[in-house]
Amino acid sequence: MKDEKKKILIVDDDEILANELKDSLMDLNYDVPCIVNNGEEAINKFKESMPDLILMDVKLSGKKNGFETADEIISLHDVPIIYISGIPYEDRLYRTKLHVPYGYLTKPFTLNELQIAIESVLTNWMFLST
Repeated sequence: MKDEKKKILIVDDDEILANELKDSLMDLNYDVPCIVNNGEEAINKFKESMPDLILMDVKLSGKKNGFETADEIISLHDVPIIYISGIPYEDRLYRTKLHVPYGYLTKPFTLNELQIAIESVLTNWMFLST
């Protein structure tokens, strides 16, 4: 049986970065059902697409930030989330610990860093889910 492509939802209000991420993920053989730039739309698109993983910027357009959006999504269905931010990890350490991120990437990050983070999270997630 052929493995299905893993679906990754991109939630980022930086349109240029989000489109670059989508292209990179597709090159790495992931499915990207859509890109959204705010929390409200992320929640709706999550319900529609049920992705295997979410790349979530901590700062978003709209009323909800990435942490609030992640909390609401996880209350619907537990899914791994990798936070992405332009703020170094050390500056957000306390806040992200409260939200149990499965990964954290600081912008800018390399394609290799992205791939390692995704594969690590998906591998651990599959192990923990069985």
